[in-house]
Amino acid sequence: MHLELSALFATQLQSYPLAENFEGIRYQFDRFYGFDLRNSIPYQALLTRDFSRYADYVRKTGQKEHSPEAFLRLYNEFDLTKMPPIQLLYWEQIDRFSILDGVHRLSILLQRHILTDTIPLDLLHINYPKETVQNLLLLLRKTTRECKYNGWKNSPALPAGYHSFSFANIHIRGQRDAAARLNEFRKHVSFKGKNVVDFGCNTGGMLLHLPEIRYGLGLDYDADCIAAATYINKIQHLSSRHLEFVPCDLIQEESQAIRQRITFKPDILFLLSLGSWITNWPRLYQLACDYADAIIILEVNNAEEGKTQLGFFRQRGYDLQEIVAHSTDDITGNARRQTYLARRRAERRT
Repeated sequence: MHLELSALFATQLQSYPLAENFEGIRYQFDRFYGFDLRNSIPYQALLTRDFSRYADYVRKTGQKEHSPEAFLRLYNEFDLTKMPPIQLLYWEQIDRFSILDGVHRLSILLQRHILTDTIPLDLLHINYPKETVQNLLLLLRKTTRECKYNGWKNSPALPAGYHSFSFANIHIRGQRDAAARLNEFRKHVSFKGKNVVDFGCNTGGMLLHLPEIRYGLGLDYDADCIAAATYINKIQHLSSRHLEFVPCDLIQEESQAIRQRITFKPDILFLLSLGSWITNWPRLYQLACDYADAIIILEVNNAEEGKTQLGFFRQRGYDLQEIVAHSTDDITGNARRQTYLARRRAERRT
């Protein structure tokens, strides 16, 4: 769970010369330039052990708290376990994060090779501005505009539609709490380093709350849902996983066309509450069964509807373990859904 170091930029007064032999992108913000942390004055001071330029900059900007003596004391007494989080602010116009507070600490981490190209999320406190949150809400509201041809519609009464989203300072309530659902799943299966496919991903909440996976693919026929999921994935900037959200009509497209979209070997497949909306669900479930080594996480909409779907997997040699008896994450109070872990029995895999 890391953020790319290249997604960050430091700032410096335009009136002050940039580092000699400066290379890299230069962003202009009123009185400031933004550029790569490695070209910042604090990092260059540590790298060259020459603090004269640093002292001059601190004096001209009136940053008494950042004197060379204070910086060297921070360096000599640095303790990663006691370091407060680095404060970041997202800038949508350049798709980067400015370092609000922590250039000195990050410079130390780089100079000591504690960090190289990525930064663990637990060292960061990320802030998204109001404009970005509003843009996200607009995309999510688009997913509630119309009823689809199979009868499905994301609830217009909820600003986020189907999935809730909670990351950094963004907390938007949808119909279902993906993070809560995944916490129940994690009690029975590990997602760390796994490849996951979510059939009927809606706005991508399940994959977007799985920072620990390696690859993730979300398939859904609603282009508005795919656009919202893709946007969230972009602004999260997680380097430790690769996610893709692709339009795909699971009812009308041929199995081979669906299979061609899955370019990696899946470890885990999500089939979550699809039975009421995918009229030819046996065809899709059979496609999932073709990945014999993959674990299937199956959610049925209710016990009556679920009997046929559970029987489908038992007939194909799957052991089924109930992991969620009631869907308590649904804000509408619908607790009838049940979730099962489906694994192919060893004798059927050989």
